[in-house]
Order: sequence, then C-alpha cells, then structure tokens
Amino acid sequence: MQGDKILVWGIGQGYQKICNDLRWNEEIGNFEVLACVSRDDGQRCFDGRRVIKPEEIQDFIFDYIIVTAEKYYQEIITYGVNTLKIDRTKFLPGKIFVIPCFDWKRYLTIYKSNISVVSEFCYGGMLCNHLGLPFNSPFVNVRVGDKDKYQKLISRLDYYMSISPDDGKKLQKADISIEGCVAYPILWYEDIMLHGFHYSNLETFLAKWEQRRKRYNPESVFVFKVLYDEDDLKDFDRLDIKHKIGLYFEDTNREQVITIPFDRKKHTYCFANCVNEFVSSGDIFHKIDIFRLLSGEKDFKR
Repeated sequence: MQGDKILVWGIGQGYQKICNDLRWNEEIGNFEVLACVSRDDGQRCFDGRRVIKPEEIQDFIFDYIIVTAEKYYQEIITYGVNTLKIDRTKFLPGKIFVIPCFDWKRYLTIYKSNISVVSEFCYGGMLCNHLGLPFNSPFVNVRVGDKDKYQKLISRLDYYMSISPDDGKKLQKADISIEGCVAYPILWYEDIMLHGFHYSNLETFLAKWEQRRKRYNPESVFVFKVLYDEDDLKDFDRLDIKHKIGLYFEDTNREQVITIPFDRKKHTYCFANCVNEFVSSGDIFHKIDIFRLLSGEKDFKR
C-alpha cells in the first residue's frame, strides 16, 4: 500500500530528536517526506530535503504535517488553520515519534477513530496531550467529586454524556483544602460533583464542558479509573465497559489493570497524585504500549 505524503514543519532541535525516526518510517514505506517547512530565508535544502516557506504548502498535495517545533506548536497550528486554511486534523505533533513502541499505522488508526478518553482526574487530558489527540470528552482539567460518584458516572456514561449538567444545583465557588484556599467553579450531574479546578469562572467551565461533551464518541470510549483498594478492584471488575483500564499500586492478575509504582514516602497523601505525575512525565509509556492499548488490543503491557 502506498505510504502517506508528509510535510515536516520545523528543522530545529525538535527535528533533530526525530530525524532518525522519520528516515526509518520512510525506509519501511509508512510515508514519504515531501519537504520541510521553515521561515528561514536562507534555507532551501536541509538533510537532503527541500525546504519551503509556509506559504508554499498550498502547492503540495499531502496527508499530514508533522510539527517538530514543540515550543511554537500552537502558534503554528493557529497560523496554518486560520491563515493558510489547512484542515486542523492534518497537523500532528513530532513528539509522538519518541513515545516508546510508536507505530505509525496504529497511531493513525487511533487518531482517525476519534476516541474519547475518560478519567476522574487530569491524567486523561495529559495522555491525550502526549499523543496529540483532540479532547473528545469533557474530562479535561476536571475532577469528579469522589470515587463512588465516578463509579456511578461511568456506569451510565452514555446517559450522562447525552445531557448537560444540572444548572439547578450548580455553585459559583468552593474552597478545597488539598489545593489550598482556591476558589473554583462546580457543575453537577444529579448528585455527582464536577470540580473545575483549572477554570476561573463557571461560564468558561460550562462552555468547555459542553463543547467537549458534544464531541463524545460512544463508539470508541476508553475509561480509566484509579483504584485504591480491594473493594475498588471488585467494583472495577463489575463495570460493563468494553475498554476499561484500572490503575493500581500493586500487581494483580487482571488483564485490564496497570500497576503504577507508588512510593509511599513520597506520596503519602494521595495515590491519585502519583498517577498524575506518572502520566504527565511519560513514565506510563514504559509500562504499557499505549498504541496497542488504544487500538483495543489485549497484549498492551510491556
């Protein structure tokens, strides 16, 4: 099968990190790099590749643009979409190539499937960010009130994602001691409290929730859940969810539970914080093949 046609935007440090990966994928026929894109006026050839200006992109027929300049990633996307009128879905972050077990074909299958990642803390959004995936669920920068309520929510996930949060019980502000004296907005699904820790006001929180809720894809949902004890493991087993991933601090014989190293001296206050750090740092990719996992394959543990 003919490989994809690719442009690579950026020839700086980000490019150097993945140049071997680009060549290898070209070698095995996954894609062909048509040219590199740079604003450098004096650069017309680099690494044996033609270098073009951003404005010349429109002269090419291509499938994807790999953006290697991490620092300017969002700026490049905004310019490409708003000024050059390039479809947003054609932009991919170069950092995906350095994730262990990266597989171009599996990645594109995941990318095109519009998966919805659901989690009770920030780690779900972090995972999508690592992978350059759109936020196709509202569980980003949000914390669900407590583990029992999260269990209730994911047990009827399609139902809750089909309706808006209840305006009748919403509060404007709340304080939480674990975060310090910080005011943040709250939304409700019946008696399920949604904490908008990273939102400055209720209007912004609700608008983002609704925007991402409407992207929710019930045909491709991956539900993650932090597990704290044996009771949580039993509740997890009872969940009737096709793609469910538990995160626990000890080894189990469960196929769908990942063991997260938990240093009790360092994280005496909360296993959940340990999980967030494990995902944000990328260490989770040393425990699992994320591309197999999100492709729905069973043998994803490393």
